[in-house]
Amino acid sequence: MGCIQLITKDEAGDKYYEELGKQIFRFCTELFPKQGGIVLLMDIYYYFNKKRQLSLLSPDEVLKACE
Repeated sequence: MGCIQLITKDEAGDKYYEELGKQIFRFCTELFPKQGGIVLLMDIYYYFNKKRQLSLLSPDEVLKACE
């Protein structure tokens, strides 16, 4: 799985969740095939934060971005 560019609320402003959602989607296109096509949202939260390593997301931020 590729490198993740950090997106912060300060940089993205009003488009934070939209940009974060796009980033999570790109991450999931790599993650799904490796996990058999079905992944829990909590697994996405775990793997995405593991890859991100800095400025970790809360479960609520991941949920809002995925909506």
